[in-house]
Amino acid sequence: MLTVKEAAARACISESLVYQWIADGTLPHFRVGAKGKRGKILIEVEDLDGVMAGFKVGKPEPTVAPAPKPVKPPQPVLRHMRLKP
Repeated sequence: MLTVKEAAARACISESLVYQWIADGTLPHFRVGAKGKRGKILIEVEDLDGVMAGFKVGKPEPTVAPAPKPVKPPQPVLRHMRLKP
């Protein structure tokens, strides 16, 4: 568990940005302390890493395109024909 100061240092961002993410609901956190008090904010390392990974911008990972489906030849259209006697 990290404090706001430790989380900011780990992510190389300002403490105010960490507080902003907490207020926005972007960064999950725990507030521990006595009831009615502000308490201490604690952040799990995995949550901070997950939020930071969500902001990553770059070349998307290549995806494998599905194999094309075989094309069936068109079926002949059969029409009713009238035969003359």
